[in-house]
Amino acid sequence: MSGPADQPARWLSSSRIRFERRVRGWTEEDLAFQLRGCAGWLSDSDAGIDAAMVASWERGECPSSYHLALLSLALDLPVSDLQSWPSGERRSRPFVGVHIEAQRRERGMRREVLARLVGRPVRWVRRVERDLLDLRVSELCGLADALRVTPGQLLDGALIETSRREVAEVDRRSFLRYMAVLGGAGAMDLELLNLALSRVIRPDRRLIEDLARVTWSLAEDWEAIGPEVLSPAAQNHVKALSFLLMEVPAALDQELLRVVCDAAALAGFLAFKLDDRGRARGYLDMTEMMGTDAGDGNRVALALLLKAKLRSPAHGGGQASLARTMLEAAVTAADRGSNQLLAWLHYEQALLKALLGDEHALELMDRSDAAFAARRVGTSRLLGAHDDATQAGRRAQCLLTLGRAAEAAAILEQFVVTGDPTRANDRTADRRDLGAAYAIQGQPDRACAELSTALTLASATGLRQKIESIAAVRQRLLERYRHMSQVSALDEQLHQLL
Repeated sequence: MSGPADQPARWLSSSRIRFERRVRGWTEEDLAFQLRGCAGWLSDSDAGIDAAMVASWERGECPSSYHLALLSLALDLPVSDLQSWPSGERRSRPFVGVHIEAQRRERGMRREVLARLVGRPVRWVRRVERDLLDLRVSELCGLADALRVTPGQLLDGALIETSRREVAEVDRRSFLRYMAVLGGAGAMDLELLNLALSRVIRPDRRLIEDLARVTWSLAEDWEAIGPEVLSPAAQNHVKALSFLLMEVPAALDQELLRVVCDAAALAGFLAFKLDDRGRARGYLDMTEMMGTDAGDGNRVALALLLKAKLRSPAHGGGQASLARTMLEAAVTAADRGSNQLLAWLHYEQALLKALLGDEHALELMDRSDAAFAARRVGTSRLLGAHDDATQAGRRAQCLLTLGRAAEAAAILEQFVVTGDPTRANDRTADRRDLGAAYAIQGQPDRACAELSTALTLASATGLRQKIESIAAVRQRLLERYRHMSQVSALDEQLHQLL
């Protein structure tokens, strides 16, 4: 089967093709490669598809029906999601020609044989495979019987389309429900959002600004709400925003892209806190890609920082070298005036050096402290603003990793009491590290008390990743005290949570 312009598609959503390519992290050449692979699967070795052809489609040029079928296969989308037919020409059945041809070729069956089995001319089969005919139910069943498949297998595109619509409707309702429950209703017009998600209206600047405020609000309050409660809302938020990205006017594309980027970063961060690393990776890859598309260095830097945490041995990963490279790239990408972000980046770099026993880690912590001191209070919205206790806890963690437990304990003893109690993530880390410092200094009773408090804080807000790290401290530092009653009580608490 060659790829001539069998029949031009009457209208094509070029923005949808570009969006689907971007969310997969593909270049135009990557998509062309996937399309050539689909063509090869259909035994067409000379499809003539290259990056320039993909670029022309994304600029609005209509592909042929054959190329549209390949796009449907490569992107795993029904053609109806890529193509819209004018009124008066609505088709009575889904696009199935490519499925019929694929099934025939898979069985090594010639068109002439299939035509004879269904009692039709060869030219009729050819037109069916090129999707140029409307099929009646009896004709579809006859083709399915001849190919020894069920009609449902040939209607795969229709089933996918129905499923996608049902899922989209559930996502829309879930997102609106979460906005109301979590306080988003006070920040925006939910009726306006509902109309945009229902494709009744297109997103405007007001709606995008409201969505940005909701994103920042959820990010700032994640510790108070807890990742277990907030994570489903954040994921629905990303889906809703991604849907709107396909509908937004070109003039507002970059603005909405930045909001989607922030929402994906939040979803990835919360997945990490729940120790769902695979899901976290996916959202953070999306964050980096969209930050790059938006030309926003700070958002790219944040994505790289969070991806580095996933790989860092300091956070349960096993790829120190890759984490180091990502952090260096993040420092390069970040704006020089983004002091709060730089403070976080230098801390993560310091922690990696401390794991190697390198005392130069404290020089990086000095850089982190200097950047933190130079920050403008209230400028950071995504993932909240770190306080003085947070920064002190970072230095204490570096000291503890370097084996300087007494110095770490002296810092932590001051801030576990004075730190903001609503910042459960930071206070849990402080208590965990203070417990580790006490264990290193041979004070298992005090260590168990702090670790037990840390577990209570972590379990109250669903900080799964923190619970895992507390269990690691218990295993590493308190095993020799396992016969003590305090350690047994801690083990029982851990057993109930893990």
